[in-house]
Amino acid sequence: MLISVVTLVDQFFDPLYRWAAIAVAVWYLIGLAYFGFYRRHRLVLSPEEEFAVSGGLRGHPERET
Repeated sequence: MLISVVTLVDQFFDPLYRWAAIAVAVWYLIGLAYFGFYRRHRLVLSPEEEFAVSGGLRGHPERET
């Protein structure tokens, strides 16, 4: 992990890779914003998660209801 962090920091200081590293960082932030503001409200729960979240009111995940 340390090697990857050092490499990433080095790319921000290298003029040849600086714009590519900035573009990747911006693309990553756009993806995080998309998930945070839009997509996380539209997640579909697995049957096990729905059972756990509903407190068992929505049926058992191993049996069809």
